[in-house]
Amino acid sequence: MADYLYRFRSLERILSGELERQEIYFAKPEQLNDPAEGFRDVVWKGDTVLWENLFRHYTICLERAFLLFILSRPEEPVTWQHLPILNQQERDATEARLKMIDEIIATVLDTKPIRAMIEALALREVPTRRTELAAHLQSIHFFVISVVHKAYQKRGLAKANNEAASEPDWLDTVRKEEESMVELARLERDGAKPETLIETLFESQAHVRSELNLITLINDTNRAQNANRNFIFLTFCDEYVEQLETLLYPAWYATCFMTNHRNSSIWGSYGVNHTGICLKFKTEIINDKPTLRINRVRGWDSARGATRGWGSESLLPITYQPQLKPVDFFQSLGRLPIPVIRNSWYTDRKGNKSRADARIFESEADWRDGYWDAFFSDITRKLDDWKFEQEHRLIVYSHILNLDDPKLRVGHYDFQQLEGLIFGINTPLDKQIEIVLIVQKLCEAHKRNDFTFYQAYYSWRSGTIEAAPLSLLKFKRSQN
Repeated sequence: MADYLYRFRSLERILSGELERQEIYFAKPEQLNDPAEGFRDVVWKGDTVLWENLFRHYTICLERAFLLFILSRPEEPVTWQHLPILNQQERDATEARLKMIDEIIATVLDTKPIRAMIEALALREVPTRRTELAAHLQSIHFFVISVVHKAYQKRGLAKANNEAASEPDWLDTVRKEEESMVELARLERDGAKPETLIETLFESQAHVRSELNLITLINDTNRAQNANRNFIFLTFCDEYVEQLETLLYPAWYATCFMTNHRNSSIWGSYGVNHTGICLKFKTEIINDKPTLRINRVRGWDSARGATRGWGSESLLPITYQPQLKPVDFFQSLGRLPIPVIRNSWYTDRKGNKSRADARIFESEADWRDGYWDAFFSDITRKLDDWKFEQEHRLIVYSHILNLDDPKLRVGHYDFQQLEGLIFGINTPLDKQIEIVLIVQKLCEAHKRNDFTFYQAYYSWRSGTIEAAPLSLLKFKRSQN
C-alpha cells in the first residue's frame, strides 16, 4: 500500500502560483498523456426493441440538427450541445411539431429495408462496434434527411430545391445495405473468427470514408461558411456514434500520482528534461486505501454558485492490461433516469418491452453495483505500454454538476500532507531558491518546521534516479 505518492510538475506550472496556492487540477481524459485515455470499447448487442430505439434516437438527433442547419446563419455553428443526445423530449414543443416528428420516425422505422436492418442486427451474436454502427447509419443517412426534408416541405418549412434529394433516390442505397446485412449474417455463420473479420471489413470502410471526407474538406475553399453543412452531410454519423457514449457514464476528471520517483524517462517527460520538481505526499490510509485531503467543488448553491469543501479522497491504483474489456451499450445506460431508460430505450412505439428491462430491473441494486464497478474499472485501466508509470489517480465526477469549466476543477491539497519536494537533476539553482522561499512562507503560514527538500541524482548502483535529502536546509519559524 502506498504510504507516499509522487506528483511531477514543470517549473512553469509550479511557479505560476500552483505551489503557493496548493492547487491541484483535475484534467479531462483528453488532457491526460495517453490519447486513448478514457476510451471505452463500446459494443451494441440487443433485441429489436433496443435497436429500433437507437435508430429512433438517431433520427430525432438528425432532425434537430437539420432544422438548426436550415435556421442558423453560417457563422452560428450547430454543435452537439444543441442536440437531444441526453434528452429526447423537447420542452414547449407544439402539438404540430410533435406530430411531425412522430411522422418522420414512423416513415424511417417502417421503411422495409431499415426494418430488415434492425431485425438483422437483433439476430446477431457478434456484437456491433463503433465503425460498423457508423457505417450502417451512413447508409441510411441521406434517406433520413430526405424524409425530414419532405416533412418540412409538406408544412412549408423548406424549399423544394435543397441538398436533400428525394426519398426514391436514396432508398436504393438503403436497399443495398439490406443486401449487405444478408452477407454479414453469412460471414457470422460460416466465417472463421467472424468478429475479427467483420470489424476489419468496417475499419477499412471507415478509413476510406475518413479519407474522402478529408479530401472534400481540403477542396472546400469556403469551409468556415460551410461548417454546418459539412457537419450534417459529412461527419454527423461518425460523431453521433461517439456522442452515444455520453449516455453511459458521467464525465470524469483526474489528477495523477505515481508510487515512486525513480524512473528517468518520467523525469524526462513529466519533469521536463529533469528540470522540474516532484512533490512527495504522505497519504492517510482509510478503509485500506491511501487518501489525500482535498478542498474542491462539491455542490451548487443558487445564490452563491459553486460550493467547496474539504474531504478525504481515495487514490485509485491503475491496472495495466493488454487490451480493453468491451462495454455493452444497451446494458450500461446508467446516466439516464430510470423512467427515461424504460420509456425511451426499453419500450418500443407499440409498448413492447425489451428483454433488457427484466434482466436489469429484476435486481436493480445488483445492476447499479455492477454499473459503478464497470465505471471505475474502465477509468482506472490503461494498456500495458504505460505500466512503467505505476500510477494512482484521484477522480471526480458528477451526475448533477457540470464541471466542464476548468475553474471548477481546480482543487487544493492539505499542505500538511506535502511531506517534501524533490528538485530535478537539472532544476536551475535560481528556480530552486525561488521554490524554497515559497515553501518557507507556506511553512510559516501552516506552522511547520518539518518540510524536507531532496535533490535528485543518478545512482550508478541502482541505475535509477534517487533522491538525497537536503538535511542541512532547515526553517526556523518566527515567534510571532
